[in-house]
Amino acid sequence: MRYWLLATVALVLLFPSASVADPVAITSGRITFTDEPGGFHVAGSGFDVFVGWFPEGGWNPCAACAPGSTIDLTRTYTFSEAFQGNGGMINGVSYDALFTTGELTFVGPVIVAPFHNEPGPVPGPFTFRGSVSMFSNEARIGPPVFASELIGAGTAGAIGFVSDSGFELEDLAYTFAPVPEPSTLLMLVSGLVGAATLRRRCSKSPDPGPESV
Repeated sequence: MRYWLLATVALVLLFPSASVADPVAITSGRITFTDEPGGFHVAGSGFDVFVGWFPEGGWNPCAACAPGSTIDLTRTYTFSEAFQGNGGMINGVSYDALFTTGELTFVGPVIVAPFHNEPGPVPGPFTFRGSVSMFSNEARIGPPVFASELIGAGTAGAIGFVSDSGFELEDLAYTFAPVPEPSTLLMLVSGLVGAATLRRRCSKSPDPGPESV
């Protein structure tokens, strides 16, 4: 009975329920922030989404930051209701108006505010997780034209200027790069664990000693 229970647990871990879908990995695209509406363009296996957007609650974490100070760009955004109904493209299909909901979380990078004689902040890595739903009607009734949990990673770059009062951030762009799928990561981890176990067993094998003649 114990062996059946262990086998069942192993199967559940290896093959999770289909109702709990893995997030979809973003492999390319860019999400930009400016003092004007920015761009939201993400793409991956089987999807490509582009729409203009503006985040709720503001995006600029640095108003006259002191030169040399650190600026942590980690934060969560939602889609502003004040900037909806603009055209966009989803999987090659153009829409005259799209109405978007969701929550986007960027973790990192931490940049350093430059001095007058220095170039802009050095780009840094970030990770991303979010959920996005897009509808073709303002009431958001009926099935969305796009809806997905998303994950991703890449490099973020910032553009700004240094004034007498400090560094002023003008533009921020998160550029995505390919990341391993969750299932790929699971296979990689399982392979590493298996290799380590095999190596440990081999190292513990008793020395048979000299053979008898």
